[in-house]
Formats: sequence, C-alpha cells, structure tokens
Amino acid sequence: MKRIIFVFVIQLAIYFLLFVVAPVVSNMPPQDTSANGLTILLVSSVISFAGVVFLVDEVKYWAAGLPLLWILIMIYHPQNIYGIGYQSSFGLTFSFPISLTVLGIVIEVFVIQAVLSLTKRLVQTVIVHSK
Repeated sequence: MKRIIFVFVIQLAIYFLLFVVAPVVSNMPPQDTSANGLTILLVSSVISFAGVVFLVDEVKYWAAGLPLLWILIMIYHPQNIYGIGYQSSFGLTFSFPISLTVLGIVIEVFVIQAVLSLTKRLVQTVIVHSK
C-alpha cells in the first residue's frame, strides 16, 4: 500500500510541475513541439528517476498510477499546452481527440518510468552476478 501511495505522490509531482509550474515559468508556444516534448521528457525523467531509484522500482505500481495522471490532466490543463486542445465552457475537456493527446502524454511518462525501472533491475542483476 505504501508503494502505491509513493507512486501517486510522484505522479502528482509530475502533473504539478508539467501543468501548473511549467506554464507559469516558461512561455512556450503550443506549436513548439520540440520544446514541449523536451519539457515533458526532462520533468518526467528527473522525477521518475528519483522515484524509481529511491522509492518504487516495480513497473506494475507505475502502471497503476497512470489513471491518476490521466484524470488530473483531463480535469485541468492550461489552454492548448503540450498540444492539448481548448477547454470547454465548463472547464472540462473530455472530447475524443483531446483524450488521445492526453493518453499520449501519459504513455510517454509511463515509458520513461518503465525504462528506468527495468534499467535499475538490469543494473542490480549485473552487479549481483559480477560478484
């Protein structure tokens, strides 16, 4: 139970940095896909690296945290950030194309987390077998 809580906290941190802090700090135009992709990659990699190395290294827990990240992004994201479409008048954006864009971002974060997790296990295995 403790591991899933750690994963949720890390997913919250990724969401907060990508969708609350980054839009305020940087002034990236939405059409600048290179800068947007690099921001997602760097923030997700740094936060996930800390989470995988120090807290949880099992992929199944990272997969369990994905719905939280998706829901948070769907509930609130700045207008047109990272290529996500415009908000409705109610502030919710549950249209089909937007959901796919958000799903792409969530999958990108998961791939980073899975690669880091598997890399840590591989390094541990090599170290154990080299002794």
